[in-house]
Amino acid sequence: MAYPENTAQGDDAGEYADEGTAAHTLASDCLKTKTDAAKYIGAIIKVASGREFEVTEEFADHVQTYVDDVRRRAMGGYLMVEQRVTLDGVEGFDESNYGTSDAVMAIKDYGVVEDLKFGQGEKVYAWQPAYDGALFTMSVQTEDEESAEVEPNYQLMMYALACLADLRLLIDKVKGIHIVINQPRLGILSELWVPIAVLERFGLFAAEALAKAEYAMNIGVEAIEAQKDYLNPGEKQCRWCKALARCPAAAKKAEEETAAGFDIIADDPPKVPTDAKRIAKAMLAVPFVADWCRAVMAKANEMVSAGEEIIGPDKKPYKFVEGDLGSRKWTNVKAAEAALLGVLPREKVYVEKMITAPAAAKILDKKATKQTWADIFAPLVSRAPGKPILALGSDPRPPYSPAADANEFDIEDDAE
Repeated sequence: MAYPENTAQGDDAGEYADEGTAAHTLASDCLKTKTDAAKYIGAIIKVASGREFEVTEEFADHVQTYVDDVRRRAMGGYLMVEQRVTLDGVEGFDESNYGTSDAVMAIKDYGVVEDLKFGQGEKVYAWQPAYDGALFTMSVQTEDEESAEVEPNYQLMMYALACLADLRLLIDKVKGIHIVINQPRLGILSELWVPIAVLERFGLFAAEALAKAEYAMNIGVEAIEAQKDYLNPGEKQCRWCKALARCPAAAKKAEEETAAGFDIIADDPPKVPTDAKRIAKAMLAVPFVADWCRAVMAKANEMVSAGEEIIGPDKKPYKFVEGDLGSRKWTNVKAAEAALLGVLPREKVYVEKMITAPAAAKILDKKATKQTWADIFAPLVSRAPGKPILALGSDPRPPYSPAADANEFDIEDDAE
């Protein structure tokens, strides 16, 4: 069946983020139309970046896990799907502070805010045990009725704070809100009960953090760095910061973590430790340094695309060259199907469904059948052009010529 295109506008956030968008689109439709995800198996969901995702049986099963949990929690109450919420009216915020909550439920005297996380890389929880230096903590009762301090998921807390006004329109007295993280592909269902008093205390904390962030943005990271203990770089707090690439505190921390001065790193790269104890310590720095490196690459892409000259270690300016071609896809599925059945046994053509162009190439693009592949199948295959990637001026590939905006640029992980 055809599936409506998700036409939300925005920058290309990457394939994994787009896959999450597709999952949210399917989940939202299931909840709004009271259907199950299995109904859409075989459908194609196209997101704003142009990427397309097929709803496979596995994809549908994971989305259904979230849909079932939301339906269970919403029984007897009000369910709001993909609810736009705003912090307007909360002290320290205004209508510019808004977001879209996956599912908000009003049940008797409490609310539920449930967030679908479709990724399977990083595990996400509604809370974690409080650690030294945690900026906001709250007390919870453990199973043995003892009190423990935990740090709640800040994103979910912000959604809960923003949903509070809507919940109060539906419930006479809201006692608290359950914040829930549902990460079906990793089997995670994590929740935390947040009393209203704690949520309001978090609101004061968040407003103060926002004020500090706006102050820092107004005077710039160079000026704010002069204020002792104001900047505290780290993996968690720097991950989504747009100033990461130009933040002196982040650069200093990355330099310390790699134990190398960046002004001489091209000539004397940092040595990787060889003993288990030091490698274990170095591994703790990998996520932060990787985020910093990605931010630097993104900034370099932006500057070169704007015409600024950045000289590389080969003494030549960086340039954009065409990266790897996209995956091979059939341009005419029916013609490819007929041609495949003419040269291959049926059981090789269909593996649950017709094999893809890359799978066919593995079988036919070989010495014995190379000409058959070239004459019959190659004309039925297309590949998306490679995205422009930043490379050294001495790179043998020709400069990338088609016009492209900054969001199209790719990052070559092994670029020197």
